[in-house]
Amino acid sequence: MRRFTKIALTGALTGALVAAGMSGAAAEIDHQPVILPDCAVTFVPDGGDLGDAECLQPARETASASSGRDCRDGRDGRHRGCRDGHGHDDHVSYVVVTEHGPWGSRAEREGWHLYFVEPGLYYVPRRFNDQASAWASYGFCGHFHVHAPGTQPAAFFPKNRAGNFPYGRVGNDELSGVSVYDHCG
Repeated sequence: MRRFTKIALTGALTGALVAAGMSGAAAEIDHQPVILPDCAVTFVPDGGDLGDAECLQPARETASASSGRDCRDGRDGRHRGCRDGHGHDDHVSYVVVTEHGPWGSRAEREGWHLYFVEPGLYYVPRRFNDQASAWASYGFCGHFHVHAPGTQPAAFFPKNRAGNFPYGRVGNDELSGVSVYDHCG
């Protein structure tokens, strides 16, 4: 009985350490981003329903003109990662915040997602303000803010990572602003 208790406690402690360390874990793409053409901020409703994806903020003209790539998949016109002229996948940078956590869980995949695909300072839209529970960054770094972008309290997030709120000084359901940078090193 003592051995069983020791194994159970060790397993529970390991699980707690893994869950607590998620914010430092490398972000692994377990679902494709939904990126609309010429859109800087894309909202995807519950469960990633592509048919209901909505552009909340258009891309800056200089950013969309400089990309020179067509990242649409041809079936529904939505970006699903980019391909070069030879059919090879190209890197798409984005930051995503989600309604539910923990990151990578079934609950996370079933809630709404906000994709930020262009460097800049963003307010979280009012209808999603103070509701985010998980996040991931691919190719971008930046700061999460409790109030307006560029203000304190804030928490720096590195590129190619994923995690949950609370993160740094930003609590669960406290996210109001996101600063996205493409120069991270």
